[in-house]
Amino acid sequence: MPAPSSIIPVKAQFSLQTKSLVDQMKGIDEHIASKRPAIAINNVKWLAGHLVNTRYVLMSMIADEPINPLFREHFGKGSTGEILPTTPSLEEIMNHWAFTDEKLQKTLEHITEDKLKSPPPFQSSIPDHTIAGLIAYMSMHESHHIGQISVIKKLG
Repeated sequence: MPAPSSIIPVKAQFSLQTKSLVDQMKGIDEHIASKRPAIAINNVKWLAGHLVNTRYVLMSMIADEPINPLFREHFGKGSTGEILPTTPSLEEIMNHWAFTDEKLQKTLEHITEDKLKSPPPFQSSIPDHTIAGLIAYMSMHESHHIGQISVIKKLG
């Protein structure tokens, strides 16, 4: 069964965001990724890990996939952004990104209209109170953080 037509543009957004994130991460090493440009600004490593954690959260809502506890601890809502010895490396983060991207694309390819119209487990700031609305919000959330990575990269 092909993806519902209503999800096709969002699926394309997630694909574009994967390309954007991979492009932005080129040339960023562990040292650069771990530096905070200012006290109130997260580092690139936290932002990339947070994006992966968000993908795990999204997959838990639409496909009953488990949330990765390591990513939730280091990059979930309320995490400190501090880089600890247990924090995944940049390479691990990007490997998890590739894994979650592939799973998300396959899941969206087979998501049903009924699932898209169902209520989400929590409400975001988007006024659409459905899983489809929450998926759209998550796409915007990713775009926001990829933009932050772009700016931090330009700051050097």
